[in-house]
Amino acid sequence: MASSSSEGGSRIVCGPIEGDLLHMQSVHVSQHVWNKEKDRRLVIRRASPTNKGIEGVPHQIVPFLEQAGFVWLARMSFIKINPGLISALVERWRPETHTFHMPFGECTITLQDVALLVGLPVDGLPLLGYVSADWRALCEELLGIRPTEIKGGKIKLSWLEKNFTNVEDHVNDVEKLRRYARAWILRFIGGVIFVDRSSSYVPLRFLQFLRDFEVTRTYAWGAAALSYLYRQLCTATEYACSSIGGLTILLQLWAWERFKMIAPKVSPSIPDASPVGMRWSQHGLGINARDDLVYYRKKFDQMKRNYIDWQPYPKSLIEQMPLICTEGMAIWGSVVPLICFNCCEWHQPDRVMRQFGFQQPIPQAPSQVVDLHGLTLRGKEHENWFRILAPALQHWEMRRKLHFQPTALQVGLLSPNSDYMRWYKLKTKLYIDPNEAHFSVMTDVGELLAYMASPEGRSMWTVENLMEQANRILTISNEHERVTESAAPAPPAATRVEVPSCHVPASCKELGGFQRRRKAVEPQEYTFPVMPERQQGLYYVPSQHSYYPSQEQSTYWYPPPPVANAFVTDTTPAPPNPNMMSQLFGNSPSPAQTPVAAQHSGTQKTATTPALPNPNMMLQLFGNSPSPALTPAEAQHSGTPHTPLAQHSIEKLDNTT
Repeated sequence: MASSSSEGGSRIVCGPIEGDLLHMQSVHVSQHVWNKEKDRRLVIRRASPTNKGIEGVPHQIVPFLEQAGFVWLARMSFIKINPGLISALVERWRPETHTFHMPFGECTITLQDVALLVGLPVDGLPLLGYVSADWRALCEELLGIRPTEIKGGKIKLSWLEKNFTNVEDHVNDVEKLRRYARAWILRFIGGVIFVDRSSSYVPLRFLQFLRDFEVTRTYAWGAAALSYLYRQLCTATEYACSSIGGLTILLQLWAWERFKMIAPKVSPSIPDASPVGMRWSQHGLGINARDDLVYYRKKFDQMKRNYIDWQPYPKSLIEQMPLICTEGMAIWGSVVPLICFNCCEWHQPDRVMRQFGFQQPIPQAPSQVVDLHGLTLRGKEHENWFRILAPALQHWEMRRKLHFQPTALQVGLLSPNSDYMRWYKLKTKLYIDPNEAHFSVMTDVGELLAYMASPEGRSMWTVENLMEQANRILTISNEHERVTESAAPAPPAATRVEVPSCHVPASCKELGGFQRRRKAVEPQEYTFPVMPERQQGLYYVPSQHSYYPSQEQSTYWYPPPPVANAFVTDTTPAPPNPNMMSQLFGNSPSPAQTPVAAQHSGTQKTATTPALPNPNMMLQLFGNSPSPALTPAEAQHSGTPHTPLAQHSIEKLDNTT
């Protein structure tokens, strides 16, 4: 992102991320977790109008809820939210990309998930209106009561509950029933969909969209709800943040559908002609999910590629859903701004194309308007948001033309040796808990042993028993596939959708921006103890740089773009070719062959017995080892510092190509 001064404020240009979010990791909650600070368990903010689902809503106003497009959410709004699960997901949320970074790649909540899980309309008019009006007069017109207490354009949810309870007294008055329906919709808006940190108030600016329920139905409530949830997730990545609002029920339903291993043991069927989320809204099922932050964090750290259901919505299921779930299908894969008053968050499904059944190319630099994270409506009642967000509104109007370019269908699971996964490991933070880094080290050892023991093309030795032990280690760590599978090239990157500029007045931004209250912390080194003595006095010393040094570089760093083009493809070089391994252990299989494939290629094995490897190469490959003059036991007690594991954290990277 680049910014330049202009009249009335700053000019925000959406392009490759620079500035604020380049050093985001130091102020991200995952950094505090890595440093073993006290676990932070978020408080879930919400105030559902009923704990009985649709049974708790007066049946006289249910037709109006259905007409306005809120009936499905009313049916499932009482589902209990799991704070441990939500907190663990926030630790893996990246504000730079609006995606969850899991060990197997990026995934996120898309417009498709909103439509199919909770049945909110995702296509239509953007939810943008006036933030300043005579709210008392509007309440009197649409609710029939003139409130006495309005705080900052908001009204208490308890006031709505108190004044709109006895609907039975007005069953013969259609207009009064509409007023009751508007009051109940406001309660769902303030208590379930757009929940703020207080979870006690609802902004009256939403009332302007409830005048005519037929028109209400034409607004993109689902897109606005996703925008607000994105904003809440981004804000919650601050370690000092204690709570999260927004449509958290959507986040939980999404996690249960994607990650079956963390879903409740009871997996009910989906009722006919209803959104997917309705399967969890049935009473009497005894749905009870584990609420343990450490448990979910460990599950995500150890998660493998086959633990996620990349396509949980088969075509046959989608065809049976109600119209409100499928009518926005044309924009499910569109790169568009999601607008909800001052919230303008970008929907980037091109980063998670596997969720739509396509192969995932290496994505281009994320495009987010960083300054929009710091926007606020406080004291901004007289700002013209139609003018401020005009470029984003124009982009939304073209939403059906901005669908990502489909690649070939993804058949089976993406290979761990694919171009995308090799790139991804260079760009992300694989582990949240340092204790789970042991699995990474075990995998590295297994891969090294497998490489050493592969007989084809070697001129030094053939050690069958060493290969047997290597396979045992790989089997234990569930990483045998990553060694034996062939590398798979990524499809070419799709043509980039250029994101428009927005002119944001300086008066609309919070001082200090998105990171104004965040505390930066440096990652602590994680040191493994000296390995026990082996035969012939040999040790395995963890190298200072892993084969994929994913924790050594700044996350989401991209080369500076040329002046003429602000949208560039990531050109960070691939991991170095391990020529040193060839010198040390003999010729390796060709790049097109994996160790196992090379064993069956028919190449004749060289029977010569080589000399021992040069110890200088050992130093270059593994780092400093005990002096030849010392025995391993003496070296263990000589005071030599332990070799630290490559930090599983993200360091600041100089802005050089």
